[in-house]
Amino acid sequence: MKTKNIPNSFAFLTYSLVFIVFFISKEIFSKHFIIVGTLLSLGGFILSWSTKNKAEKLKNIVANNIVILFIFLWMVYGILNSSFLFEEILLILLKGILALKVTASFNSYNKRNLACIQILSLFIFACFPFFVNTATYTYKALSVLYVFVWILILRFNLDASSYTSFSKISRVYSSCLIVLAISLSFAFMLKENIFSPRMVLYKYPFLGTAKIDIEEKLYKLQNALNEKIITLNRNAKSIKEKSKTMKLLSSLFGKSSVTLEVEKAREGLMDFLRRPGPGLEKGKGEEIALLKKYVDTRAAVENRDLRDEIREKINETESSSITKLSVSLTMNTLGSQEKLEKINSAVTSLKETIEKTPLDNPTKNELKEKIKELRSWKIYSLYNAARGILEDNIEKIKNQNCLGEETILNFSKDIAEAMTVPEILKLHKTIKDSDEIEEFDSACTKFDFKDIFEKLLEYKLELALMEKKKLFQEKIKVGAIKKEIKTLPAETKIDFVKIQPKLIRIPLGEKGKLSATAIYSDSSQIDVTSHVAWESSKPKNAVIELGNITSLALGETTVYAYLKEVRSNPSWIIIQEPKLTSITLNLKEINVEIGKNISIKATGFYTDNSKKDITEFADWFPIDKNILRMVDKGVFKAKKLGETEVYAQYKKIKSLPVKISVFIPPLKVLGMILFSFLAITAFFSLLFYVVIKIKIINLKKLVSISPSNFIINLYENIKKVLGVLGLPHQETLPLLKYTYAAQQKFSIRENILLNLTEKLFEVQYSSHAIRSSDALYFLNNYNKYMQAIKEKLPGFPVKSLLLLFRLIPFSI
Repeated sequence: MKTKNIPNSFAFLTYSLVFIVFFISKEIFSKHFIIVGTLLSLGGFILSWSTKNKAEKLKNIVANNIVILFIFLWMVYGILNSSFLFEEILLILLKGILALKVTASFNSYNKRNLACIQILSLFIFACFPFFVNTATYTYKALSVLYVFVWILILRFNLDASSYTSFSKISRVYSSCLIVLAISLSFAFMLKENIFSPRMVLYKYPFLGTAKIDIEEKLYKLQNALNEKIITLNRNAKSIKEKSKTMKLLSSLFGKSSVTLEVEKAREGLMDFLRRPGPGLEKGKGEEIALLKKYVDTRAAVENRDLRDEIREKINETESSSITKLSVSLTMNTLGSQEKLEKINSAVTSLKETIEKTPLDNPTKNELKEKIKELRSWKIYSLYNAARGILEDNIEKIKNQNCLGEETILNFSKDIAEAMTVPEILKLHKTIKDSDEIEEFDSACTKFDFKDIFEKLLEYKLELALMEKKKLFQEKIKVGAIKKEIKTLPAETKIDFVKIQPKLIRIPLGEKGKLSATAIYSDSSQIDVTSHVAWESSKPKNAVIELGNITSLALGETTVYAYLKEVRSNPSWIIIQEPKLTSITLNLKEINVEIGKNISIKATGFYTDNSKKDITEFADWFPIDKNILRMVDKGVFKAKKLGETEVYAQYKKIKSLPVKISVFIPPLKVLGMILFSFLAITAFFSLLFYVVIKIKIINLKKLVSISPSNFIINLYENIKKVLGVLGLPHQETLPLLKYTYAAQQKFSIRENILLNLTEKLFEVQYSSHAIRSSDALYFLNNYNKYMQAIKEKLPGFPVKSLLLLFRLIPFSI
């Protein structure tokens, strides 16, 4: 195809590929890089295709070759300056390829450049599943569009003159589509971890990454949320409120598999953040957005980790590839479903598959527990997504002055607060029987609030049943809830009230629990914790409300409970030193030069909201001691290239790890290479010098021992030197002709070489004896000739190196 025959539609189609790739890249690269790249490539296409045949001139103007060379140098520099991790290098390559595509667009009317842009876009698109979320509708829609554009390009690329029938065209066309489909399927399989990347990373740790890790995102959100809550907590009105907030935060960060506990902590902190006082009265909602993002990310991490753990367990113990693939595909189905029936069906199928495997019973039970936990977090993820939709629509209806808006807000709040099965079922019935919601939907919005309310309660009921199954299975019946309300007997007499425990120790800032039991005259007992009046001998140290102890200051206090003028036995409460709740390190991640020291400080946070530097008291643990060596408490020396983590532990509390990458600066690497080169060069130069000196010494010995052999060897040396300098000697060429040829090539006025040749003839054919004086005379003329050769050759240093490597003495 000649340049002039390229259809103009190719420019539009190829730029469509470029635009789609840049648009998807916004999840990976910065906004400015994407905007500049998109606009530059568009300008390049327009400029190139508007000039067409002048493209060669345009190429010289833009200096494509120089720009491409610069991009390659930038990529090499980026790789040398990286942590040499697989995905980090792949990101650098992707960024460089995008830059190459922009450069090629300025000469896109060239057929090869156009094909190059198309192929590079396909490579980048196949790598996207490593870095972007492929579950979004945006990615799926763009993928379909990308494939459609490729179909058009492949169709136009089929030269009709090369194919005589439609069937031949169809075969080529179908083959291209099959190859593309296989490539995209393979990329999707990599994204969905069918081949268990965790096992691969375990065996080949160099494939790991520190940048493209959702756990890193979770830790960053956790640290940011922790700092925000602590900062806002300083404005809390009471120690009781501070303690409650920190307890909720601890519950939110805990590794509990009970999702409703996470939900309780979320709602409690959400309530705290929405109150006037903590710093949100100006209308800023960064803390609320941060909390939502943390919960969403936590759910995503739990889902991913549980899927990986199940896959790893199957891969470790199950050799059947069919079973492995079946488990992976079922879990992929479980991950993509949004309906409870489909989720339950996938869970059942997964359990049946595991039951059929030849695994031992403990392993099967362990896997079933993991599957149950996975189902719980999956449903919680759906609950979060539905709640997000609800909150978005509530924001839309605000300030519309619609009747019934308050009802929608109240129901939303009730759904968030409902945690037990009875509460959820009761609320579900109330919403189902309510006509106000439907009236509001028809009057103010097209959004179906009743449907989203019922969906949220359905998800929450599933979570409550999973986590409270044993507690409620006897109390809940179909269509009704049996609610037991215990009341105090009215007629029997109270003998005494008993408090338990009799002695309780509580760290300052934490809460404790006392229970009160009334013993009646008929020997019956009943829990009266919420009905007695509590009295503390030192309310400055601790106060009791409904049996809940709030510690306020160090010390002791005595507690009594009163019920109908009956006083209980005393209970002693000892408020101890505050307890360590968490450890925070002053660094999150850092790059350190090999051989240098790095200092890390640890701060401990306690139950009374105080903090303390515990660097000297904590135990420090580098994950890889080959990379880092501990010099002192919190001080480490970088010993070896690589990446590792360091965490601190004190009183059985661990901190989040600090990610440390040990590197060598590019200038130091260059210096090491240069030093090595100079050292090797010096070594070989010395070696060659010694070898040549030995040869010279051996030649000089022949002056007195055998002058004739000295002259013959020295003349042979002349022929070797002239051979290196460009005058090879043939054995069949007479010496005199060889001499005249050398004289003609180097044009030396003195007939030194002729004299040396005559002397050689004398040695070879004369019968008189050759003395040492003849040998010295020959040596003197030899050195004169070599000196003349040096003066005639401007490139002599290069030629002398050739002589050196051939170990030929030049001057003697």
